Amino acid sequence: MKTPALKLRATYLTSDGSGSLYSSADYASATEPILIQDIRTETLSFTETGAPRYLTGKLVWQRSTDNGRTWQMRDEWRLNLDQPDSDRPMSLGSFLLPGPNVVVERSIIPSGFPISNVTMKRALFRHSTDAGLTWSEWQQAIDSRPGYNSANWAPGIVVGQLGGVCDGQVVLEDNHTALMGFTIREPHAPPEDISARAKEVSSYVICGRAVWNSQARKLDWTFSEPIKVPFPIACGGCCEPALVRLNANRWMMTMRCQGDAKLNIPSRRMAAMSHDGGLTWGEPFELLYDTGSPVWMPASFHRFFHSSRTGHTWLIGNFLPGPVHGQTPRYPLAMAEIDLNRGVILRDTLFVIQDQPPGAPTDRRYTNFGLYEDRLSGELVLLLPEHPQHKNYSEMTEPSDYVGDCLIYRIAL
Repeated sequence: MKTPALKLRATYLTSDGSGSLYSSADYASATEPILIQDIRTETLSFTETGAPRYLTGKLVWQRSTDNGRTWQMRDEWRLNLDQPDSDRPMSLGSFLLPGPNVVVERSIIPSGFPISNVTMKRALFRHSTDAGLTWSEWQQAIDSRPGYNSANWAPGIVVGQLGGVCDGQVVLEDNHTALMGFTIREPHAPPEDISARAKEVSSYVICGRAVWNSQARKLDWTFSEPIKVPFPIACGGCCEPALVRLNANRWMMTMRCQGDAKLNIPSRRMAAMSHDGGLTWGEPFELLYDTGSPVWMPASFHRFFHSSRTGHTWLIGNFLPGPVHGQTPRYPLAMAEIDLNRGVILRDTLFVIQDQPPGAPTDRRYTNFGLYEDRLSGELVLLLPEHPQHKNYSEMTEPSDYVGDCLIYRIAL
């Protein structure tokens, strides 16, 4: 198999000094080279007690009709510091259903930070039938089966008791159907979870299956039962699910799970398997290499990428040589192929995209990336913030200390 080749590493967007830049992009048309992207500026501020907090300071939505060479403004939003927790949509990227040629954008509400009541989070979607020129109103994701409504929108989930974020990877089942993971936030961890992480966050994941209803011009949803990773396998549960379609019509969902240093519990990459299109899932198991050893990563973002040119699928994330207990280090950023028959990662295919540069802060991160396949070249395109650029997080005392340009990587497969 051909080894991946890094064709480009460059600054994609330059920060104006007010924060760090995130971006994600994807195609908005099944037939034309039309892309839409969102650009988020994350800013640092401090509470009255001096504690840092990270807010979305600005959101920009853009559209390109020439495969990303030039961009036109779609919309812009700026933070009102007097109402940082206001109910406002926040883009979580988009995906295209090529059958009806409909592009769908994801959001959550409320999405201000910090959110005092995580149980109020809901997932919103809107769609465009003209490649992102005009959009429908935002619609909440609600299970289409009898008995569900805006308050009780998925099995066992009631607004005000549990909150849901559509932060998982989107994968098409067919040209009209998409599967994706949701992180479900709990107000409290189970009493047996005595980890430090559980005092901050407790969550599990579910799978949503969305089918385009051409007559009603909306998505029809079906949600799975919970996928939970118990303590002490994970601390604070699991979150940020990625999704991959295996051979023999199987689906595998992988999840970010944090450890605990004092309890000597490592951060793990856990997985679960479905044989019925994501409706039911088996017991979680540890993601392994083909050698039988665990795939070690910090508790950080990860995604799968399927190349339509080669037919191979890759896992992208912060691969480490051994276990850690927390969320760092978030370098190197690397990728490795997954065996779609066995559901294991092929260790000898590991390819480093970006390691820690000389002189960079210890806290430097290469994660939380957007990705898509360039239709014209077949290249994998990654967009991600390079931060912190100058100081470690504990050394930051001013908002201007938190700054990061958005990088672009192009990888030939």
